[in-house]
Amino acid sequence: MIRVLIVDDSAVVRKILTEELSKFADIEVVGGADPQTAGSARIPRCLPAFSTSDHSQGACHRGFNRWPSCH
Repeated sequence: MIRVLIVDDSAVVRKILTEELSKFADIEVVGGADPQTAGSARIPRCLPAFSTSDHSQGACHRGFNRWPSCH
């Protein structure tokens, strides 16, 4: 199972991504967050293998991010 955290400033985008990714049997969406308020803080609690993020949110968070603590 691939654990994914959805991080986007748009609640609509978080909802759509959650719905679409949930269609795959091997993907588990472990949470969603607004990057301005709780995006990075959710990572230790959710333990995602990957997270999504909005390209406009800065250079260090673009597209899909793989978190090194997950092997």
